[in-house]
Amino acid sequence: VFEGITPFVTLYHWVGPQALDDRYGGWLKFEEAIQEFTNYAKLCFESFPFLVQNWITFNEPWVIPVMGYGNGCPWPGHVSNTITGLVSHHIILALALTVKLYREELKEK
Repeated sequence: VFEGITPFVTLYHWVGPQALDDRYGGWLKFEEAIQEFTNYAKLCFESFPFLVQNWITFNEPWVIPVMGYGNGCPWPGHVSNTITGLVSHHIILALALTVKLYREELKEK
């Protein structure tokens, strides 16, 4: 856009807001976590429609459940081998619903 550079924006790069972990356990509560993420994504899509045409939902989505929930680092710092699958599932659903939202409601505007 500026100086011939096309921006690619990543919506989520490993670390989430601490308030979401305090409120919902981060990605542990399906409906709440996904609703918060899709609301955030929609706000970003609507705020930068002419500036950003290329969106990346999650950077290395495996890091969040495996490292953040399995090994305790990075955010949110949980250590449990039993919740990594659940968190992975929630992240995949959030990714899919965000792509669906963008394609159906925002891409053509």
